[in-house]
Amino acid sequence: MKHGFIVWVIFSGIYFTNSSKAASLYHTINELWYSRSCNDSFVTDLHIPKTFDRKAKRNLPVVILFDSQNDNTHRHNLSSIEMLTYHGQMPEALVVGIGFREDNRYLLTSHQKLPNNPQSGLEAMAQMLFSELLPQLRQKYLASGPVLVLGHSRTAYLVNYLYTNHGHKLAVAGCFSGFFEPGCTRADFQSAVRKFSQQRRGPAYYASWGTDPWQEAPYATALQGIDSMVLGLPGAARVRVQSHAGAGHLMNHNLSVPAALCWFFAPYAELFNKWLYDEVKKVPVDSLLPQLNRAYAALESQLGGQIDLPLDVYISFGNVLWQQEQWGAMEALLQQGKSTFPTDYELHYLLALSFKKQGKTTAYESLAANEGKRAQNDAQLKESEKNDILSAYQELATEP
Repeated sequence: MKHGFIVWVIFSGIYFTNSSKAASLYHTINELWYSRSCNDSFVTDLHIPKTFDRKAKRNLPVVILFDSQNDNTHRHNLSSIEMLTYHGQMPEALVVGIGFREDNRYLLTSHQKLPNNPQSGLEAMAQMLFSELLPQLRQKYLASGPVLVLGHSRTAYLVNYLYTNHGHKLAVAGCFSGFFEPGCTRADFQSAVRKFSQQRRGPAYYASWGTDPWQEAPYATALQGIDSMVLGLPGAARVRVQSHAGAGHLMNHNLSVPAALCWFFAPYAELFNKWLYDEVKKVPVDSLLPQLNRAYAALESQLGGQIDLPLDVYISFGNVLWQQEQWGAMEALLQQGKSTFPTDYELHYLLALSFKKQGKTTAYESLAANEGKRAQNDAQLKESEKNDILSAYQELATEP
């Protein structure tokens, strides 16, 4: 069983059924959220990783998706994020959909002053984001990782404003079928690019448009050539532009979300594969965990915030150490993983295995008993999933 198991784990991340991966990686909270800055309410949907536990220390990135009121495009964008997360192209994140109404979308994405408010819509939205929403998310969900804002059409113009005036607070700004106008002109944007190029770590910027000439021509005209602004500048300013062949206005939104996230998080995905397929063969077992920690800590300089070692790292490298019968190193790796993912069944199973193989009978029996009880009482698990977990521990009990 052991030698077939590692191949299965590395490529699928699953041994016995894990409910957080079988259906959805996220669960959703919908609420009407009031902003003092805007003196208005927003329908928001908050998508929280199922692995999140309030007792665990996490560094979750925050992905802000404007225009969540468009249900068709928003559902597709959420599915794209789920797919990218599942396949290791991006880390688990706190995803926030912010919806507008017909009567407030233009006002809150305009340089014009709001009624009975000294601020413009752009200024009010910036204050809402940085002084209200993000502080609450950091306090409630420990969302201390990089901040990404993604917008389309008018909210892409809002994203341009946020990048230009508050870019030092962002990791990446995604402008899909966007434009410039008074309040945030192309010249304002270029000045910001030059300013960020002088910083040690500037925010990344991704812009896109579709090639449908009837729907997308104004946006293509507005955004083409933006990448040339970084020519001759230091490398801190990262700007990427991309056109999507044949895409109309709304389709460009759905194509751009996964493209922008895949581009921005490429160092994250590449690091996992580099270690799994290359570095693990070179690094001594006793230094594997410290070097993994250093490698992921170094991502902060590229991604604008600290990123946790993902669950797949603990599962996959735990299995590598299993194959090498390095039980002490396996235990140390999984104990660290347990502090971040305290409810993952597979991680606990591998930890129990490491205890058993080291002859730590008390620790093994205690963990196995607790996991069996937890699975039986877990209302989120199907009966078949509970049986899979219990069977795995029964089989483990028969191994020497």
